[in-house]
Amino acid sequence: MQTRTLSKLIPLVVALCSTEASFAANVQTFELQTPSGPYHAEIRERTEGDERFLLQKNKKNLLDQVDHNFALIDPTAKEPNVGYTGSNLPLFDFDGDGTKDLIVRIWNGGAHCCYTYDIYSLGNRASKIWHFSAGDGHMLTMPTNAGGLPIILIEDSTFRYWGAGVEVMPVVVLRWQPDKIKVGAFKVDMDRQRSGKDKHPLPSEDEVKRSLKKGFTSVLCDYMLNQYYTGHGKDANKFLETVWPGNADIQKMGTAAAFKHDFMKQLTSSPFFDSIESLNHGQVDFQEVKK
Repeated sequence: MQTRTLSKLIPLVVALCSTEASFAANVQTFELQTPSGPYHAEIRERTEGDERFLLQKNKKNLLDQVDHNFALIDPTAKEPNVGYTGSNLPLFDFDGDGTKDLIVRIWNGGAHCCYTYDIYSLGNRASKIWHFSAGDGHMLTMPTNAGGLPIILIEDSTFRYWGAGVEVMPVVVLRWQPDKIKVGAFKVDMDRQRSGKDKHPLPSEDEVKRSLKKGFTSVLCDYMLNQYYTGHGKDANKFLETVWPGNADIQKMGTAAAFKHDFMKQLTSSPFFDSIESLNHGQVDFQEVKK
């Protein structure tokens, strides 16, 4: 009888141990060192198929969130959006207040979309200083030559599914800037944006023409977005008139003037439109498409 009972208990114990080991393997833990003291963060997979994110200080929960997928971001990594998996997460002081800031990425589980980013200042408590819904856009590698406060590079997905869609999304440079009314906010760094140091390489004129000949406008959009987002909207419009062919495929989509109108109209829906308009002040008039 004892042998029978034991033979039943052994598989049960083995199963429980396996479950515990598997469960432990699905928890990421991070010990964060800051001027305000240590923080503990963990991302725990739940049986419901989603994840729970905890941020603690002195064993007290400061954040307790549930979503499809979380990641803590190292903005200096080659692919920051993937999430940090090491044991010493680099933290930066984005707003210059002397505390360290934590970037949390949330993915809702879509095939390509959608990503949101939150930045928390880790003082005596976790204070959210930035929230951005990036859609399909990713956070990109932070350059080391920016000078001053650290910058954030984020893709603008406004044109991701416009028309035939675009594969390459324009890069926006954000930096914490003081505000006369509020404490401050992340805003487009106009000088860095205008410099074009962080933009994607421009496609060649031949690449654009080949794409248009096949009836696709995505490569043309890539070229024009790069120009508009660095303050060269006038050059982008001239380029459009130069490359827009007269073949039947493209004519189905209308004239170059109609394409430009629709393109500029779509730009007004960007969360960074005010900055885009300022970058192109004196070059491009958005008044007609803003009506």
